[in-house]
Amino acid sequence: MADSGVKPRVKLSKFAWGENDSIVFWDLPGYNGLPKEHNVEDYWDYYNVEKMDILICMFSNKLNEDDAHFFKLAINHAQDVIFIRSKSDDIYDDEVSLEELKAEIENTYVKKLFGSNHSLLFVSSRTGEGLAKLQEAIASKLSSGLQEKFFRNAKAYSESFLKAKQKASLKTVLWYSTLSAGAGLVPVGAGVFIDVPANIKMIKEIGSHFSLSEKRLALLEEQETEKMQEYNVFLNVLKTGAGAKELYLPLVKRFAPRFAAGNFGKFVPVIGAGAGFSLTFYMGKRAIDTCEMIAKDVMEKEISTFTF
Repeated sequence: MADSGVKPRVKLSKFAWGENDSIVFWDLPGYNGLPKEHNVEDYWDYYNVEKMDILICMFSNKLNEDDAHFFKLAINHAQDVIFIRSKSDDIYDDEVSLEELKAEIENTYVKKLFGSNHSLLFVSSRTGEGLAKLQEAIASKLSSGLQEKFFRNAKAYSESFLKAKQKASLKTVLWYSTLSAGAGLVPVGAGVFIDVPANIKMIKEIGSHFSLSEKRLALLEEQETEKMQEYNVFLNVLKTGAGAKELYLPLVKRFAPRFAAGNFGKFVPVIGAGAGFSLTFYMGKRAIDTCEMIAKDVMEKEISTFTF
């Protein structure tokens, strides 16, 4: 997300996204980015480094002396550090295998400098190498609350991350189900009322959790088999603006009768939940499962063509 260039950045830059911009990446300048009135010893306090949850050390060639000093200090302060060698696709040597070369780089720039308990991730934005492992490393070092937000809002590069998104997205479904229970605006059959606009917002928000942007959805064609009809409905609701209600209503009406009869205990473990709440919760769970399928299809197409 950060701008990149030939020269090092000389100021602190903030890149925020997610729910209410709740996930923030800070692009820290090198030591030479400090104002003239400050020195290296001031850097730690000047940029409030101790308040950061994770520090990521990224380099593409050699790790300079200043950076090594900074991350040794971070480790001494018991902060979580992830070491990354970027542009891994340009690592090459005629006389040494790729595996041997990577082991040598890791040993020289990480294990010898910071200790054998630290490892180096090799990442390439061109080929997608290491992106899934990087996400797993970040998630493993976050508190449970931040981890949940990270799963909901970061783009997935692996099936395991998509599965984590499924679980984290249930909070979104619970929120919209509560809204629907309080505003029975639209009859959907058998005496059941739900807030259809809220349902559509829920589906689109779940789609955003799975990073199903218009550009990524354009990689997919509708699945024409009868088995995938529901897949197509959710896919088209994600793509459509004004016509989303007409696409969604026939699907939700198909399930309304079982909730009118109160047969929803196995779907929604909430005591006293009304039919509107329960039907919305059920549809939200179906939306999560379907968005996971759609995201997996998109991811597989991206991986096959390296269009990250």
